[in-house]
Amino acid sequence: MECYFGPYFGKNEMNIVVVGKSGFYKTTNDGRGRGQVVPLPPQYRVTITCRFHDFGWEQRADIFYALCIGKPAYKYQR
Repeated sequence: MECYFGPYFGKNEMNIVVVGKSGFYKTTNDGRGRGQVVPLPPQYRVTITCRFHDFGWEQRADIFYALCIGKPAYKYQR
């Protein structure tokens, strides 16, 4: 799996979130299994050379953030 941002760690080393080309992916078993939890907005193009993007995950509230200069901030709460 190609990951460009992260890892973002949860309450322990088993909970990890990363950002790939199409969205946020989360694992709860140390990376052995993962699934997409949030897609990225259509205007976001994520590559390894993205200098003007930022992503975050607020683990306690399970909120995902995507920011890009010149575009509105994206917040997704599960």
